[in-house]
Formats: sequence, C-alpha cells, structure tokens
Amino acid sequence: MKNRSGLLIWAMSFIPVTSFLRNPLSPPKQRFSTSLQAVRPGSSVLVIGSGALHLLTAKQAALAGYRTSVFTARYPRETLELIYDEQACPLGSIPLTFLEISNKNECEEAIAAAEAVILVTDGESTVTDFAIDAVIPDLPGATKVKHIVAMSRNLNGRGLGFFAQSAKEFANPEVWAGAKVIVESYRMFEKKVRAKAEKVGATYTIVRAGTLKGGGPGAESTKGSGLYPHAAYALSAKFYTLGMVAKPNWRMLFDMDCQGVDLIGGDAVEGPGFLAVKAAVSWEAEKGDSGRLGVATAMVQALSQPNALNRDFAVTTAASSQPPTQDDWDKKFGALGVSDQE
Repeated sequence: MKNRSGLLIWAMSFIPVTSFLRNPLSPPKQRFSTSLQAVRPGSSVLVIGSGALHLLTAKQAALAGYRTSVFTARYPRETLELIYDEQACPLGSIPLTFLEISNKNECEEAIAAAEAVILVTDGESTVTDFAIDAVIPDLPGATKVKHIVAMSRNLNGRGLGFFAQSAKEFANPEVWAGAKVIVESYRMFEKKVRAKAEKVGATYTIVRAGTLKGGGPGAESTKGSGLYPHAAYALSAKFYTLGMVAKPNWRMLFDMDCQGVDLIGGDAVEGPGFLAVKAAVSWEAEKGDSGRLGVATAMVQALSQPNALNRDFAVTTAASSQPPTQDDWDKKFGALGVSDQE
C-alpha cells in the first residue's frame, strides 16, 4: 500500500472536488440478496467522483447504513452545507466521512477496507483510469472490493443530436446532448469498469442517465419554517442557489413533482428529440431526463439488488410527489429480469 500513496494523491487530483457546489418520510430500508457479491449495510463503501450527484450518492449510501467515505482536497465546508440539514439530517447523524487526500494513512485504510466502490460524476467527464486503479488496485490481496457501480450516460444517440445540442447551448447547459467525443469517453470508461471488475473478481453495475435534473429538498413547507419535504435524503436548500437561478426555480418545482423513477434495461432510452428546448427547463417528466435523487438511489440499490449484477440499465423520471419505497425499488429491479451474472 505504501508504494501507492504517491499514485493515490496524484490520481485523486484528477477528480475535482465539487464546486456546486426528522422528516415523516424516511429513505427506504433495503432488503438484501443472498448472493455472495451482495454488499450489505455496515460495509465500507467509497464514493468517487465530483459534483452534486456525487454528494447526493454519498448521502444516500450513508443513509442506507453503509460506512461511506469520500476523498476531498480540503475541509469541505460548502459540501457539508449541501449534504446536511439542521432539522432533517443534522451533521454527524449518518456514517459519512470526508478524507483529505493529504492524509495518506486514512486514505489507504479506506481503500483497503472498501467492499464496494461507486464512481459518479455530475458533469460530462468520467472518473479517470488513474483514480480507478488507485482505489481498486490489481495486486493480489490488495482489495476487498466485491462490487463496482458506475454512472454512465444514455449512449445510443436516439433523440439527441442537433435539437438537444441547441437546448444545451441556449436553455440549459446540463442537457445531455450526446456529443460523439463525450460518448466515446463514456464507452471507454465502461470498458475500463468491466475489465477492472473481471480482474479483481468483482461484479459491476452500469447506471445510465440522461439530462440530470433536481436533487434538492423541494419547496419550503411553510415560508420561514426551514422545513422541506425531502430534506432528510436529498441535498439541502442551498442547492437551489447554485449557478444561474431561474425564476420560477424549475429545479425546485421538478423536485416537488417528479420524484418518480423508472428503470429501463440496457442502453435503450431516447432523448427529447425536437422537443429538447421545451424539455430542457421543464419540471415535468420528459423523455431523456433523469432525476438526481433517482439516479443516486438506484446506484445505492445496485449494491444489493440481484438483478443489478453485471448489467446496465437507465434511470428515467415519472410524475410523483414522493420517491419510490423499498417495495417499489424491488419491483422495478425485478422487472429488469435476471442479469448476466458471471
């Protein structure tokens, strides 16, 4: 492990620290597969990546009971403000630890202890090969990782192209337009994940997303109350102040009306086509959209759902004021059918 400390610190420098930088409804309690590859609550999980979705995934993993670690370059004050809510999810209430990469001993201990790794970025870059090799080493006996979950994109190109690119340039820079060079980088990333899983004897899941939307707690229940319907398991209200804030704040409206999720096996989801400009800032369920909370929860569910092993699927949106229950998630994964377990 000691020989890799320099590689670790250098590799993690390629993962940008995010610059974005009790509720009656609790997050679903997971039921777990008897598969040898199932990663159960209490296990150590590393969440590697950047952006709002990265933070939300780490929060979801911790809420599910996983001992979750995230690497950071410095004390993440703004990050903590995004993750925690004073009333619904106070600081220290979940097993989530931020490790400064300058502390090589703690980082190496986290790498050695990890039984699962989640790779997730909010933008259009992927976690680098350097970082993957650093946190999942190939050396015999150097890793305990049993499962790798990687966030990718809808890469089939249907319903994207000119209209989606125009929507990205003129309406919403977070629109997934499927540019060829970016699609190719995701294909190479997926190839790396599959190869790494095979090399270390782990299983994998590829979770696909389109245009990422929402991720915050929804609208304040009563003005000045500080109470938000999804604050316990989503990002804090600070999320809505980041970047260019539209009026009305369609991201907030999306989080109120589009908590529903559908799972589509393989790489089969289409984009919005010629309706891309309308869909770009819509708070309704639109073709090619993926809610951040739905994607984050699906990645955590994939740690234990038997039909998630060694397969890919996409996350789409559906109209609902509440996120799926655990029974809902079990049915959605069950509907995917049996995966190609090796």
